[in-house]
Amino acid sequence: MKLIKNRKFTYTKEKIKLEHLGANYFSIKFLAVDNSNIYADMIVPKGNIRGVIIEFPEYEMQNKDYLTLSRYSILGYAVVSVHVRGQAGNSENKQPGSIYFPYVEIFNDKPYYKFVYQDALDIVQIVKKEFSNIELLLFGVGQGAAISVVCAAFNKDIKNLFIADIALCDFKTIYKENEDEDYYLAIRKFSKNYPEKEDYLLKQLAEIDILNYVVSVESKVYYCFSQLDVKTPKNCQEKFLALLKNKEVISYRKLEYKEIFQHPFDDFILKKLSERN
Repeated sequence: MKLIKNRKFTYTKEKIKLEHLGANYFSIKFLAVDNSNIYADMIVPKGNIRGVIIEFPEYEMQNKDYLTLSRYSILGYAVVSVHVRGQAGNSENKQPGSIYFPYVEIFNDKPYYKFVYQDALDIVQIVKKEFSNIELLLFGVGQGAAISVVCAAFNKDIKNLFIADIALCDFKTIYKENEDEDYYLAIRKFSKNYPEKEDYLLKQLAEIDILNYVVSVESKVYYCFSQLDVKTPKNCQEKFLALLKNKEVISYRKLEYKEIFQHPFDDFILKKLSERN
């Protein structure tokens, strides 16, 4: 499946009846490449707009509520929060699934995440139509970080990525070094059940591996690196960081993965945004 930067499609924007002194709320909906309904929430400041932030959630995590997302409007930033298909949000996923979801399929050779990546590229296109000639920034943790990288690889005008503990990264190492556990356990299950299909497995994983996209990223990347209880092995994350051209790494040595994103990295992002002219 080939990703398309400027796919032709239509979308709708519906205003949500939520009273807020400083921002308006909207729901975005469009038909994906496979006719799945994809949704996103959008908050737009009523005054001058300094930029737009697109948020991609962590795997199977609920999107942030409108109240939480509105924190960006205090600084003059609009925000678009994407509901990733078939996960905790409202978006559909019409692709067949199996017990090896979301990494490899036995029903077809089109990896689930290629459809997720295409949805994300479509969202970027919508945002550019809604906000022309304005600064565009991306935010994501884990899965969300990986999706952000794909968007930046295809859109050189994305200024910054604020990402953390990237997922979907260096599958070959994860598989070969037996790190396919917890978040990556479905990979191990597939290899146990289909030992004769190792080449097929690695080929599908290579299609969605972020290492194949990061080399095309020109955006400035602010990367939060937790040192405890990480999902993607640290050596895989380090390989990713080595390929980034322009980066600032924020390392949290003594905070677990989940604790970082309750406050510290969010605070860092808001501080960086507040320092802009």
